[in-house]
Amino acid sequence: MIYYTAITNAYFQLPPNKTGEHFVCYHDGTVEEQEGWELRLIQYHHDDPVRLSRHPKILCPIGGKSVYIDASKLHTINEDFIKLSEEILSKDDFFIMQHPHQHTYLEECAEYICRGLCTEEEVIRI
Repeated sequence: MIYYTAITNAYFQLPPNKTGEHFVCYHDGTVEEQEGWELRLIQYHHDDPVRLSRHPKILCPIGGKSVYIDASKLHTINEDFIKLSEEILSKDDFFIMQHPHQHTYLEECAEYICRGLCTEEEVIRI
């Protein structure tokens, strides 16, 4: 199983990975190497680092079993997280955890428009 995250604009630094599991960080070139992490450059181009980081988050670039972890939650990873992830994925091929603030996809799109990250037309195209 592969655990992955995405970091752009150096807004987070990777914690050391001492679990022995395969951890991958998709990035824009602003991430420093860290013990136990494989770094992969995001193969998508956009000037907005938020939209850039969402590319590997939304379109999983990994074939096979993987778990996306938001960079802000990397500090919570421990053996219990690994064990629970493996247990859940052993039962089902796909699952989506609920957003911690219970935002829907529509609310996320509205946030992009309200914050001026993109236009309504761009949201529809995306």
